[in-house]
Amino acid sequence: MGTVRASIDPPGRWIWWFDDPDGNEFGTWQVTPFEGGPPQPTALPPAHPAGLALGRGIAVIGGSVGGLATVSVLRAGAPSGVVYRHREPASVAGLSADDTLLCIQHSEHGDGRHPALRVIDVAGRRVAELRDGHGLGLEAGSWSPVRGDARLLVHHERDGIRRPGIWSPATDSWLPVDVDLPGEVTARWYPAADELLLRHEWAGRTALYRWDIGTAAFKPVDMPAGTAETARVRPDGAVWSLHSSGGQPPQLLSDGRPLCAPDGADLGGTPYSDFWAGCVHCFLACPPGPGPWPTILILHGGPARHDMDTFCARVQAWVDHGFAAVLVNYRGSTCRLYWMSTPLPSSCTTPVGCATTPGH
Repeated sequence: MGTVRASIDPPGRWIWWFDDPDGNEFGTWQVTPFEGGPPQPTALPPAHPAGLALGRGIAVIGGSVGGLATVSVLRAGAPSGVVYRHREPASVAGLSADDTLLCIQHSEHGDGRHPALRVIDVAGRRVAELRDGHGLGLEAGSWSPVRGDARLLVHHERDGIRRPGIWSPATDSWLPVDVDLPGEVTARWYPAADELLLRHEWAGRTALYRWDIGTAAFKPVDMPAGTAETARVRPDGAVWSLHSSGGQPPQLLSDGRPLCAPDGADLGGTPYSDFWAGCVHCFLACPPGPGPWPTILILHGGPARHDMDTFCARVQAWVDHGFAAVLVNYRGSTCRLYWMSTPLPSSCTTPVGCATTPGH
């Protein structure tokens, strides 16, 4: 049925993949040598997957079966041990760099839409708990990549919009990542854990920033306009991102520059322009030449979706056939928090770049 969950252990020796033979998200984790060879099943019974964290000689596996959530620790040459179980949903959210602390995202309070976080040691002893109260959820990011540094990135919604912070479970201290930006912000560590890579999403586009933990100063990372589907910091400090825009198919960038030239013909398309219908954001792609053109409104699905400035062959096909295509981030999009919680810039009250938009 295909494999959609897989990971490589930190030493790079094993590929872990979830064997889901019936396509019903119920199965077992398998391990295969990186150099190739037959897969080896883990010693755990089949379950619905609920997170995987891999260390050096240790694996932490979350599962759910019969309404019971469990977290098990596996070590090389030792039997597995269950370190957590509960009737409410829970999942493995990450293992510290020194393989001693484990974060679990849980809903023991009965609200699976707004989870809390618990840090335990790998023997199952509780270290710290973090919960923001009724109607507010927490999402664990990654642990510091520095061994012995037990700080954890956490994304919260305390201000009505997604923002990162740094939690130190051992002291239960919290460092907010305060940035004067509209829209949602998520974070990843730089290799030395002294800076963060911020991914900022606003009005259907993303931007990247480098945030200094000691001074709280932040500055942009070079990247063309569009969307970084994902971004990572390399060991040498270079920022690699998978980037595309309405007029540019996906390409891998290093500090904003293409890593390699695309093969074959130019597959670029018509770039998107923005306009606002009141407080609702839209993208517009038009055929060349003067309008008006027949127009199609492309509505995204949901509930957890919105349109971004990314390359879409379907949009470009409509434009190639002489249609103007409008992508509408209507209320109910996942970006609704942007419009609800942040005042619109004055420059966004007038449609941009759409003087020939049909019917405008």
